[in-house]
Amino acid sequence: MQAKQKNGQKQKRAPYVNWTKVPVLLRLDELANLVDGDEDTLRRLARDGAIPGANRVGNRWLFERDTLRRYFEGDYTPPRISDSDAAVIAAIVAKELIMAGVK
Repeated sequence: MQAKQKNGQKQKRAPYVNWTKVPVLLRLDELANLVDGDEDTLRRLARDGAIPGANRVGNRWLFERDTLRRYFEGDYTPPRISDSDAAVIAAIVAKELIMAGVK
């Protein structure tokens, strides 16, 4: 993942990856190897929601290959909820507020 040296310092660049050879779901150690990163740092970033496509399954983190590919290639946009889902959520919140006696 290291690029050419400039002014005596190594510059980092996005990993070159043949995405067809990457599993659909990556474990934390596989992602760390892919990006030449530290597992503890990646675990913290996943927990904080900073890595798109990160999912916790039990006590294990799994990462979605296609989401990571779009993220690294600059083609990632966070998912948005639909208007109908927003309306349902608003109705649930309103019901809870009414039941709690909030005006």
